[in-house]
Amino acid sequence: MQKYVLIYANPVIGPDSGILLILKNKPAWQVGKLNLVGGKIEPGEEPGQAALRELKEETGLEALSAPRVMGTISGSWGIVFCVKISVNGYEEFKPRAGETELPLWADWHEIKNHELLMPNLRVVLPLMMCGVTNFNIKDEGPDWKSNTHEYMIRVPSHNKKDGVEPIDRS
Repeated sequence: MQKYVLIYANPVIGPDSGILLILKNKPAWQVGKLNLVGGKIEPGEEPGQAALRELKEETGLEALSAPRVMGTISGSWGIVFCVKISVNGYEEFKPRAGETELPLWADWHEIKNHELLMPNLRVVLPLMMCGVTNFNIKDEGPDWKSNTHEYMIRVPSHNKKDGVEPIDRS
């Protein structure tokens, strides 16, 4: 099973830079689309290590925090670990030599319904931006005849046994 990382780079220093996206030119099915920074996990790498490597390779940005796996996207094609990393929003992009994809900051409210945004980001990003953890999204991708995605999302409940008191509504 192939393993990947998808990185939500949270700008904690600098202006509210928004969402760090990559204008993709590979693989073929993503050409011209906007996706998060990410890529394949190499043999022997943990998801956090892969996230730090991909962030550095694709943008040149350094992490200001340890990577945190927030949740996963899975299907018969593999698994994607959704990782949150804090970054400096003032830092200049300096992708490694040979990187041909364009990193850019985008405002979520302007991009969330944009036709170039990868469809699963409309689900993944709000979860990560709100700090939801341990989510799993089942995604078998679009039905190529109808060009739609069907998702099944599991988010763990928080109750008293998890250490969170329920809200008294009386």
